[in-house]
Amino acid sequence: MVDVHIPDCILHNILDRLPTKDLARFKCVSKHWSRLIIDPYFLKFGSRRMILLIAAGSPLHVVDPDDTSNLMFKLRFPFGNPKSKDVKCLGIFNGIAILVFKAYCVDNKSTYIRTILYNPFTAAYELVPDPHSECLNINHIYGFGYGATPDDLKIIRFSDRKPRRTESCRTFDVFSFKSNSWNRSTNKIRNVKYTSDVGTFLNGYLHWIVYKRSELMIMALNVDSMALSDIPLPHYNYKKGRLGTLDGCLCIADIHGTQLVVSVMKEQGVWSNRYLGASLFNKFFVVSILDGGGILMMDFSNKFIIYNTLESSNEVMKKFSGYIKCVRGLTGVEYMVSGASPSDLFAL
Repeated sequence: MVDVHIPDCILHNILDRLPTKDLARFKCVSKHWSRLIIDPYFLKFGSRRMILLIAAGSPLHVVDPDDTSNLMFKLRFPFGNPKSKDVKCLGIFNGIAILVFKAYCVDNKSTYIRTILYNPFTAAYELVPDPHSECLNINHIYGFGYGATPDDLKIIRFSDRKPRRTESCRTFDVFSFKSNSWNRSTNKIRNVKYTSDVGTFLNGYLHWIVYKRSELMIMALNVDSMALSDIPLPHYNYKKGRLGTLDGCLCIADIHGTQLVVSVMKEQGVWSNRYLGASLFNKFFVVSILDGGGILMMDFSNKFIIYNTLESSNEVMKKFSGYIKCVRGLTGVEYMVSGASPSDLFAL
């Protein structure tokens, strides 16, 4: 059989029409197809937006909001079967997910923690150097963001152990992508109780909902100066609320009765509430707040929907077929498909 040459421009046109799941599979057709598919220009031209779903002890899943079949699909975990692994996503930069996982090694009966940079589309990954660790049996709180400029990427990590009586503050570790190293910050984090393991990044600050002297508030950390500040929460019970961003503003969303309540902070410490009523909201809980005004929610049967808060209609929803066995620590992170190498984050 004579080989048939298809011009790249025609191949691009064909590949651009495929759902992202099929596009990832077609990388195996040939080396030439693989190079075309992960070409930065091709992926940027297509602007494929995806949602990465992460839950402890479950495989990584991906949702393609633009796929008409609305199917979730599993990703190959960088280090084999994630069973018994506690996985967190600190954030995504240029299509690269920053993942932290804790797992138990049966061979030597020890716990280990790994931080990796992972491209969900290409499956390429890169290990981040291990920090000088405290006891691995304690939990850690994380954040990922940058300071004055986007080329100053940092990972923040501090322990969530119960403080000693003599401690009012504790130090924390900072990983700099510029120097490819960890350092112990000279600043200190107050002893507070955190409601989530990962901070929300916006405009140079990382944010966590915390209990401070039995009062619920937001703790903000300036990623550049490492200075701390407090932000009052809106007058609502947000014990299970999810922090996120909408239109470049910090926001928090939660289900109250049959209402989805979204509070947006357009000015420092000033919140405006939106009450989105729908009879089915009492069956759901908020997983995450997506870019573009979408809120990802899951019902008691582990089925997902995206509610679009910016549409004129109050009930513009999209349902997805799929199932996640374990929902402990479930989060969803939106990202743009990229062919970037994880090592690129060290060379910004």
